[in-house]
Amino acid sequence: MPNLSPIVETITRAAHVFALAVAPPLFAPEPGPGSLAGALVAGVALVAVVAGALRLAGRARSPEARIAAAALVLAVVTSLVVGAYFRGPRAPLGRGVLFVAAPLWTGLAACAAIVAPPRNTRIVAAAVVGLGLVLFGASAEWLASTSQMWWQTVLRDGDARRALDVMIAPHERARDHAAALAVVDRCLTRKPSSCACASRRPFILLHLRDTSRALEGAENAADRCPADPRAQAARAAALAANGEGKRAEEVARAALVDGADPLVAYTLALALDQQGRTAEAIASARRAVEGGAGRDAAVLLGALLIREDALDEAEKVLAPITREASNDAEALFDLGIVADKKNDYNRARERYLAALRADPSLVAARRNLALLTSRFGALEEARHHARKLVEATPGDTRSVELLRRIELAALSRSAPAPAP
Repeated sequence: MPNLSPIVETITRAAHVFALAVAPPLFAPEPGPGSLAGALVAGVALVAVVAGALRLAGRARSPEARIAAAALVLAVVTSLVVGAYFRGPRAPLGRGVLFVAAPLWTGLAACAAIVAPPRNTRIVAAAVVGLGLVLFGASAEWLASTSQMWWQTVLRDGDARRALDVMIAPHERARDHAAALAVVDRCLTRKPSSCACASRRPFILLHLRDTSRALEGAENAADRCPADPRAQAARAAALAANGEGKRAEEVARAALVDGADPLVAYTLALALDQQGRTAEAIASARRAVEGGAGRDAAVLLGALLIREDALDEAEKVLAPITREASNDAEALFDLGIVADKKNDYNRARERYLAALRADPSLVAARRNLALLTSRFGALEEARHHARKLVEATPGDTRSVELLRRIELAALSRSAPAPAP
């Protein structure tokens, strides 16, 4: 039924924007995913409007009736165009509501004039137009702002998950997890019952390495939204991060039974990896990436492939991440490891340095730079990185030992050769 999907979506969205144009305070600017049953109901409703308008024009035979029929039919046609156009990257649907509202409220005003007493037709028509202005005035806060449309989508039970993705995306590209957390916290403050926001919060906390709060939030989300596979995925990810791989696997597998959300496959890969079952973890991570689970699943798959020395495949998985977000420290670091393992000094050094520029606290990149430059004989640079590493990891004997070895190698190189 893949060929039916765009038609189902267009009809469902057309009916939604038509209803939104009638009463903007009552509906979300971006509807939830459509269904075949919903599209059938929506199609019947739109056909009924057109049929009613044509019947009115045929029976009343007045200028007002012709205006009403033409305007209502135009409103339905416009809603279909708007529903087809304002989707995907051009969403939310609310961006096109005014295009539908103009002919729709013209038609409603003309209908009101038909049923009004002859001496009051203009007054009644004006009253209908005034009602429309009041309804749209009550929604003025979000009508002129795409970002506010997304917030209203969350608050009015529209496609909250899509809305949240859009609002968080700029912060994720900037790897600003604190800002992403602020968006989710604001969402939960304004709508505590939001499963989309509750299930997203633990993943952000895991990026902030706050595993205990992530687990607490994930347990709350799973209890509050037991039917939401994303909430169960969050629980599995948090359990795996807290060292409970077996429990995480049980939760993830139970969620897989209920649906095919690729994010669940990603969290199953986390659980399997935590138990040391690398081959199974790779298979699950690959399913997650192929299903569209996103950046985190790709980073996990890349790291697992590096561990298995599948370097070319790892680079193929990781490279698109850095093309989209050139400041993704984790992906840059893993690509540095790929080049390092291939003995490509220049590329490995460049990627490790880029990872450090993106995240100066990434001590693993600093350590690898010290090892890489030392191995290739760039001892002064190696000493610089080793000293920075010691500063960044106070009390770490491995860092001190690495610096000592590099300094000894530098001294050995600079010592004069013995006389013959």
